[in-house]
Amino acid sequence: MLSLIRNQIDSAAKLGLQVVSYNSAMDDSQKRTAEQSILSGQVDAIIVSPEQLGQSYFAEKILNQISDNIGLFVVDEAHCISDWGHDFRPDYSRIVRVLNNMPNNLPVLATTATANNRVVNDIKAQLGERLAIIRGSLTRKSLRLQNINISNKSERLAWLAQNLKNIHRHRYYLRKND
Repeated sequence: MLSLIRNQIDSAAKLGLQVVSYNSAMDDSQKRTAEQSILSGQVDAIIVSPEQLGQSYFAEKILNQISDNIGLFVVDEAHCISDWGHDFRPDYSRIVRVLNNMPNNLPVLATTATANNRVVNDIKAQLGERLAIIRGSLTRKSLRLQNINISNKSERLAWLAQNLKNIHRHRYYLRKND
């Protein structure tokens, strides 16, 4: 998760955006630096781990002070909110409590690529009826699945060595024959 956060911050910087993270992997000095940037209005976005939302210090000292200036609250991996989700994380339930303490007109974007109808309905029930649901097709031109049956380990390794240069563009999943 931390490498994903760093990647998102680096990508935002390339767009000229100042983004900071606030998570449990940070030491006190890093948190203080992030807090100063946040409270002084020097950031365009904050990436906060759900675990930090449950910390009363973060909620009282930071979130409450900036809540009127938040333009969009984004929940990534929203399926984790749902008790029905395959990746349910109790820390995500804190998001619902945080949103209940935010201004009622705060726009909320919840994203997930892995929610079935039951999970979507549970997320909607927890985040509120004002949530608009937009669902795209799982069928996309950028996704392709292909099976390659190769009978033994040495042939699989030879195939992999020959095709490794193409794997960055295509994902191959090798399955041993039963």
